[in-house]
Amino acid sequence: MTAPPPQTKRVSFRRIALIVAILALIACVAAIGVALARNLRNASRIQEAFKLADSETNDELALKLLSACIKNDPNQEEAYVKIARIYERMGEWNKAAATWQYAISLNATQTDYVNARLLALFRGQDYVALATALDAMRQNKTLTPPQAVLHALALCKTGRIGVARELLVTITDQEALASSTGKLLTVYVNARNTPRKDVIAALTEFTKDPEPAIAFDAMDVLAGAALAGGDFEQAEKWLTEACALLPETGRIRLGNFYFQRQDFDRALPLYLEVLERDINPDIATRVGDIYASRNDRDALQELYKKYRLGNKAIVLAGYYLEALIAFLDHEDAKLADALKRLNNVYNTPVAILMTLYSGLKQDQVAEVTKALSLIQANYPGNNTIQKRAMDMVMPYIATLANNQRLQEAAQLAVIIRDEKNSPLLLEQIVLTDKLGRGILTGNEVSAALSRFPEDQQILYIAAAFALSQGDYAAARKHAQTNLRLDDTKIPIQLIYLFALGGLDEKDDLAAAFKQFRTKAPDDPNLARAYLIYCTRHQKIDELKALRKEADSKTTPDFQAIAQYVEAELAWQRKDLPAMTTALKKAIALKPVNVRDFVEVEIAYRAAYLLATADAIEPAIQLYETIADYYSQKPLLLVNLSELYAANNQPEKAANAALNARQLMPTWPTASECYGVRLLETKDYARAVETLTPLLRQPERSARVFDSWTKAMEGLIRNQFDAGQLELCLASCATLAKETPNHPVAAEFTKKAKAKLDKPAP
Repeated sequence: MTAPPPQTKRVSFRRIALIVAILALIACVAAIGVALARNLRNASRIQEAFKLADSETNDELALKLLSACIKNDPNQEEAYVKIARIYERMGEWNKAAATWQYAISLNATQTDYVNARLLALFRGQDYVALATALDAMRQNKTLTPPQAVLHALALCKTGRIGVARELLVTITDQEALASSTGKLLTVYVNARNTPRKDVIAALTEFTKDPEPAIAFDAMDVLAGAALAGGDFEQAEKWLTEACALLPETGRIRLGNFYFQRQDFDRALPLYLEVLERDINPDIATRVGDIYASRNDRDALQELYKKYRLGNKAIVLAGYYLEALIAFLDHEDAKLADALKRLNNVYNTPVAILMTLYSGLKQDQVAEVTKALSLIQANYPGNNTIQKRAMDMVMPYIATLANNQRLQEAAQLAVIIRDEKNSPLLLEQIVLTDKLGRGILTGNEVSAALSRFPEDQQILYIAAAFALSQGDYAAARKHAQTNLRLDDTKIPIQLIYLFALGGLDEKDDLAAAFKQFRTKAPDDPNLARAYLIYCTRHQKIDELKALRKEADSKTTPDFQAIAQYVEAELAWQRKDLPAMTTALKKAIALKPVNVRDFVEVEIAYRAAYLLATADAIEPAIQLYETIADYYSQKPLLLVNLSELYAANNQPEKAANAALNARQLMPTWPTASECYGVRLLETKDYARAVETLTPLLRQPERSARVFDSWTKAMEGLIRNQFDAGQLELCLASCATLAKETPNHPVAAEFTKKAKAKLDKPAP
């Protein structure tokens, strides 16, 4: 027989489901067990942390345990309370205030938390945060009378005294007003109307107050008063006592006192104590300054490592420390990059001096200007910083001046210049720049001469200024003094020559030209000045000799002079085409240097001659080139206005005439020119207003009356057309008075009267 096949057992689905359910239940029980065990451990740790915190035996360890508890459960309200109390015991009031804020966020109904935070802010002397918190509470109308008094005090300390005074008036609770805070507030609010000795006496009493925040505040203010009076010993005494009272803030105040007095040996330990408890970016930068002053690169590098990452304030402190390291390493590119990232966030002396140094090294006048301006704005009375900056920047200013960058040199010199006690170099640069820009004053010149009576540059400036003002006697005097010191300088020789010309000292002028040109026959400036002299005095033979001399020389300067002489000779013989040709050649050979007043004088003469020959475009171009540099600008503008008018450029003609009149409002020629331009633009009313005063001028030109008459005619017509009949009649009467039986006056008198129904007499 064959054996039957083996039978397999079938596992039912129910059995499988049951097994899975059992396993799941076991897992849940295990998870619950683990969770319960973890919670028990956490609860045990929390209780252990709470117990340690309450025992006050090891606050550092308690802080670590409580912080771990909060990490596991951020909603542990009581843990925050315990931490805040520990910080209070440790005197770290700012950290306590921040922790109380966390507790308030978890339970805002606890007024004890709010009061504890306010007290922490008060003892941490963070009046900005205190005022902000109390502002919000006042808006919610939740301020108690003591809180209102504290609010007013915080407002006082943050510069809002007016608001504090208004708030004080609203407080009626006598107990709150009689408190130490209330009494201190009253002293501050009324300080301006109280004798200083009484304020000092009151504050001195507050230094004995049992509330440390009150006593500290009084000591801090008394220290400030002592500093303001120059009593550094007393200031140190108050700050030392304040530091013992509230070390967290006191260390910073005392450290800053020593730091500002550059007593780094006493400032550094205080600052390092601060950094042991807090990352404080501002204090880190000051510690960096101290390390840099000691050239302690290693310590600076270690400090820098702590400030590479973090919030904005920390990162900025890192940039600052990076700049200090680059400064010590003389890595100018890295320094410039770090300062650029800082963007003047820090205005400490070292930061500003680094910016100044970087600007000098990079030849960035804008950066140097910025640094010097910051020093003047932030440290006006600090002689040490001022002297350091002066020593750094003076060679740079001298270099700028030597490289013909006078305006930039003057820009820097003006910032650091003490007008009463300025170094000679700065005085020379500033006055030279002002002379060139036409803004120099006689008082400035006199002051410089009184301090430097025999400095050749100052004497040159004084002579040039006098010449520009038409004071030829003073110009000659200063030039002579200069020439006695050194008679070889061409610029002062030229001023002396023009001063003699202005005084019409013909014999002295001829002798001076002979003396100077004999010593320097190849100087083109003297030759140009001689050309002007010969032209003004119509010395034809001397002009011909000068032409021969200039022709013999090959430099562009003398070749141009030869053409100018040829133009003058052609002018004398009325050969205008030859004159125009010669002038155009001269200008092409040697374009005018507007900084040279002799060349400007010759260019003005050339433009005038071109205009007489009806070469209007070249004349306009030449006048425009020298307009801002010619000594008699109103005269040039009048000539230019006439040329614009002749060239059919009415708007430019009117503007030039107006500018001339504004520069010399009492000069009849300028008013005449402007009046004629107004007539040409049919502005009859203003033309009449401008020209009428000239009618009584004894030396008026023929066109004054003619232009005035035409303007009156136009004005009369405009008034009649506008229906201004009374004004029209008055204008007709004015015109008839100057020109009896004038047809326009007669015509419109009749018309205006007819319209007014008044028969003509």
